[in-house]
Amino acid sequence: MKEVGVFSEAGGQILFGTDVGYIKDYDPTQEYEYMAQAGLSWQKILASLIISPAERFNESKRRGRIAKGMDADLVVLASDPSKNVKAFSQVQYTIRADRIIYKILAKGLPPLEIPARGIMRLYGVDQVARGDLEVRR
Repeated sequence: MKEVGVFSEAGGQILFGTDVGYIKDYDPTQEYEYMAQAGLSWQKILASLIISPAERFNESKRRGRIAKGMDADLVVLASDPSKNVKAFSQVQYTIRADRIIYKILAKGLPPLEIPARGIMRLYGVDQVARGDLEVRR
């Protein structure tokens, strides 16, 4: 863990990867906790999931942030990762190219009954830049 923290603090780009497809039951929760213990903020963990891969694989013109003209790829979580990094593993919806491709509802969460393209308008999302989500309510 120490090496991950030192690498990140030195400006190294962290990319999150999984072994999904190679093992049956995979839960990344503990990996998010390890990243936080290594000193990565929730914003840096978020960047390792979204922004850094887009940059590394030369897709940042289309992916890695929410903005007009970008691909409509979103992940909706059950709770706030700024409060607890375990929230990154509590995926409720995955939206790719403006279509819901995965959904599971936690207790107490209402189903999403609007087209995916309406989500950004519903929540008034302006932008995501380096892990800071700007929401107007």
